[in-house]
Amino acid sequence: MFYEQELQALLARDEYYDLNLKVCREFWQEAVMADKWISIGKLKTADLTPYNHCIGLYRHKVNGRIMYIGRAIEYNNGGFRKRLSDYRRNSDSARKHTSGQIINQHLDEIETEILIVGDSADAVEQAKMLEKEYIARYNPAWNKQCK
Repeated sequence: MFYEQELQALLARDEYYDLNLKVCREFWQEAVMADKWISIGKLKTADLTPYNHCIGLYRHKVNGRIMYIGRAIEYNNGGFRKRLSDYRRNSDSARKHTSGQIINQHLDEIETEILIVGDSADAVEQAKMLEKEYIARYNPAWNKQCK
């Protein structure tokens, strides 16, 4: 709980673009190593603005069960905000693939958690590797259906 409050305070002040960038990156690294996922609530109504420049993994849960694991890796183009908003849009931009269709159909049920990896090209590569690890570890139903 302390972790989430601390992170929210940092994000609210945009300190990850200030001199404290190194500290924040170490903070994110610690979060990843400790497997500290942050609940952002229901996907349909979650406030994604604070995560505009953050990249990493997200997982969707229904009734406490992990159904899908994905990554948000566009650090210069909206990060988690953009990726997760795609599922909520009226257009079908995120629903060209089976996973997007399934997620959109379950918007009311999905609880989303994020794992912030960072805000740079290095973090993109780390997020890609972590995504594979977590999918292998949890074997989410919607990831399997989308192959």
